[in-house]
This record gives sequence, C-alpha cells and structure tokens, in this order.
Amino acid sequence: MLASKNRNKKICITNTAIEKISKIQVNELTDEQNSKLCKLHKKLLRKSKEENDSNEVLIAWNLYTGETAIVYGDRKSVIIDLLIDVDMAVLRSNAFDYEIAYLHNHPSTSKFSYTDIYTFIDDNKLRLMSVVTNQGEVYIISKNEKYERKSVVALFNETVLKLGGVGVLIDETFFETFVKQAVKQGGLDYETSR
Repeated sequence: MLASKNRNKKICITNTAIEKISKIQVNELTDEQNSKLCKLHKKLLRKSKEENDSNEVLIAWNLYTGETAIVYGDRKSVIIDLLIDVDMAVLRSNAFDYEIAYLHNHPSTSKFSYTDIYTFIDDNKLRLMSVVTNQGEVYIISKNEKYERKSVVALFNETVLKLGGVGVLIDETFFETFVKQAVKQGGLDYETSR
C-alpha cells in the first residue's frame, strides 16, 4: 500500500481499522484493565472518525478509578490546556502518580513522536501511553516497577545527542533507538499489535 509508506499523509479511518484493534496484554495491567484498554482504543478511533475528521484525539484514562477525559486535536497534534479542558484538569488533579494512561491516535501511520516520548517520561502522573494509527495498529509504552525518571530522562538526552540533536531528529529513528535502550535498561515496557 503506497499510502501506508507515507508517514506524513493523513489516513482516513475505516470501520475495518476500528475492528482490527485487538487486546494487547500489558504486563503492568490486570486482565480487566487490558480489556478496557482495547475498548478505549476502539472508542478513540470511532470518535476521531465520526467527530474529528480522522484527526488526533486523546483519551486520558485513570487506570484505577476508570474516569476518562477526551481532548480533540488537529491533523498533527493534540494539545492539553488544563485551563480550557476542565474534565482533563479534574482527572489529573484526582490522580496519584502513575495512575493515568494517555491514549491517542496518529492520523498518519507513525508510532510515537519525539514529543510523545518526552511528555510520557517527564510526567509522573502517566503510567502508560499508546498510539493507535488510523489503520488500527497499536503501540504501547508503559512504566514498570523499575522506572526511575532520572535515569530514563538521562537516556533520552543521550539518545538526542547521539542522533545529532533535536533539530535533526527523525521521530521513527529516535523512537526505535530510545525505546530499545529503555527496555534493555529497565523501567519501560513496549508492546505492539504488529
């Protein structure tokens, strides 16, 4: 498929892509939470398709209370503004560290962006982040019991320098390099539907 090779082109969501999403076993979650995660991934693509022209949508989910908040973005990003997004502000203020999951879609077929990764490792409220492509592929990073923010941020910064600095980073290259090292070092887990 030519479209799937162009990671900058928006792909419109189909019902087939939504149905393609399957349950992924994230080690740090219960079976019930993994089932809910799958349902929320499908809801996410449905909301994007039906309410946001297949553009980015983010669902924040408290893994323990079940509370959710939804933020709508554009073709390239979703921005959380806690002064405007009251539901998100309440969800975040009620959560303890490592209780929130950010689930969002990428209208292209790309995995995590540089900004996604930095947001994830820098935010102590986040336990898990997922990207669902508009073709129904799912990528998940999660913090495990070995997670130490200081060492993971240091690895992040080392990876940036190793790849030539922020100005020359390519998201896919950065993601693959950083995640491999973070999983090997301990602290992060990576799961995919592929």
